[in-house]
Amino acid sequence: MCLLQHVGGESVFSCGVSMAGIADWYVQQRHTEVRYYDYALMGGWVYEKEVAARAREASPITRAAELRAPILVLHGDKDIDVPFQQVPPFVEALRRSTHGGAAVEYHAYPGEGHGIAGTEAQADVLDRLRTFLRVNLKPWDFTDNPHGEVAAY
Repeated sequence: MCLLQHVGGESVFSCGVSMAGIADWYVQQRHTEVRYYDYALMGGWVYEKEVAARAREASPITRAAELRAPILVLHGDKDIDVPFQQVPPFVEALRRSTHGGAAVEYHAYPGEGHGIAGTEAQADVLDRLRTFLRVNLKPWDFTDNPHGEVAAY
């Protein structure tokens, strides 16, 4: 959802990564095994009238076509905590962006759940992350530091 924020027509971030990220609160609450956690996060059930609009606004799929920066989407296809069913439509919506800075790299991990557990899959995740960030992560402009020269937080 953060990656979909933009100022002056450009993304606030140079790139983003979604690993087992919630993309659609309707699919999330319908198919997850942790419904009461999602109930607490949304402040109710998404099919309730007073929650429905908030759920739609909080679902990244609602604004996915506004993508303005590269995104890497990685998800296990057996994930039941953040159900995989929401990922292919989200990726399709992201790919509808016509912005020149938008790019979507997507990989589903067959047989993997919420936490990528297989050794080969973990190695693949790390390799994809390293490559994606080397290519797309832009250096921070330290001249625009809101804290000035003070580095203590």
